[in-house]
Amino acid sequence: MSRAPFILVEQMTEDGVLKVAKNEVGHLVKVLRAGSGFRITAFDGQGNGWLAEVSTLRGRNNPPTEISALPFENDLICKILETLPAESPGRLRLSVGVGIVKGSRMDGAVEKASELGTETFIPLLTDRTVVKPGAGKVERWRNIALASAKQSRRLQLMGIASPVSLKEFICSSLKNCNNIWVMHNGNGTRHITDLFREIELPIALTVLIGSEGGFSDLEIDCFRNSEIPLVNMGCRPLRTETAVAVSLGTLINFAAGV
Repeated sequence: MSRAPFILVEQMTEDGVLKVAKNEVGHLVKVLRAGSGFRITAFDGQGNGWLAEVSTLRGRNNPPTEISALPFENDLICKILETLPAESPGRLRLSVGVGIVKGSRMDGAVEKASELGTETFIPLLTDRTVVKPGAGKVERWRNIALASAKQSRRLQLMGIASPVSLKEFICSSLKNCNNIWVMHNGNGTRHITDLFREIELPIALTVLIGSEGGFSDLEIDCFRNSEIPLVNMGCRPLRTETAVAVSLGTLINFAAGV
């Protein structure tokens, strides 16, 4: 894949050109000093990508050189040079539900989940959650997921779900409990690699990880009553963001060897 900068685009016009996402224009113009002819790897966040170049730069002193009649005032327009192969899902489609933790640790969990190709990140309000994020925090996580996608050069953005209580999430998932694994270091658990070898993995799997201190005893009882597997990654308790990286990385690597 081209090493041109990864840039998110909002849409393709009927004329077959790309409109750069609003929050990406400033980075292109001010940081990358993009002008007409500047090449980018454009992606739509849905698994599609293109090698493209800037052809019309509105709102600056330099006049547009091509496609000047397009009605995109103050927008940056790019023409497609090459369509890249669509990004296909891996053997195992992963989502992760994470008990909300304070500050940068949650940011780190979002970043690592995105880098590892996770489809959806679900912020969970658990018994041990001490903060309830507002819309601004959720938007921050979406921006982190975007930056991480660009860094890891993935064409599909990881979705960030709205925060939901663990109870509501379990109730809404009762029909698909076989597709959920809970990371837990207590008694009555199975090692993640042993369980992986012993069962036929579903196409899609959601991994649940608690906040600092893990899930409460009541939550663990709820998982057991719902027959949701409790899985460990060894004897050492891990930080939330570490558990995200280790569990997802382990599953991805095992699935790749199937």
